[in-house]
Amino acid sequence: VNAVLLRPLKYPDPQELVLVSDMQPSSTETPADYAEYLDWRDQTQIFQHLAAHFNTTLTLTGHGDPQQLWGARMSANALPALGVNPILGRGFRQEDEVRSSERVALISYGFWQRQFAGDPKIVGQSITLDTFPFTVIGVLPHTFRALNPIDIQIGQERDVWIPLRLNAEIAPRGLHFLTVF
Repeated sequence: VNAVLLRPLKYPDPQELVLVSDMQPSSTETPADYAEYLDWRDQTQIFQHLAAHFNTTLTLTGHGDPQQLWGARMSANALPALGVNPILGRGFRQEDEVRSSERVALISYGFWQRQFAGDPKIVGQSITLDTFPFTVIGVLPHTFRALNPIDIQIGQERDVWIPLRLNAEIAPRGLHFLTVF
């Protein structure tokens, strides 16, 4: 009731967004595994988009003291599914999800302001997350703060988003951790 009637989600056409869950015998609702997400994405014709994400933490180094950041990994089609565009730079492309591709990141508006003083030259710059260099490809709007419904409810903001970059070896069938929408 709160999300639909009192405070709708800040996306175009929020009434068209749905969460897609797996049903396992041991529970009523389970996050999807990566293989299920790929199957659903590639085989369904019901949805205009099918996107996935999961929350994570990342450690930023090289900009003062190390900082633990709230982050998320998301599929390249997540922002288009939500009708969200970066205010600077670009969003993820399908090729960004390939494990051998250059590591890229999107940063939140709040993190951009706090850490980089709103410098528009951050796009194209490198930041180090969990000891790996990532190129900042865009800054998300200040209204885009989280994808996970619980994060939205409690007001938890994410600082950085990176592509899923998964495969069957590191995310095997049966490992349920993805939120799909």
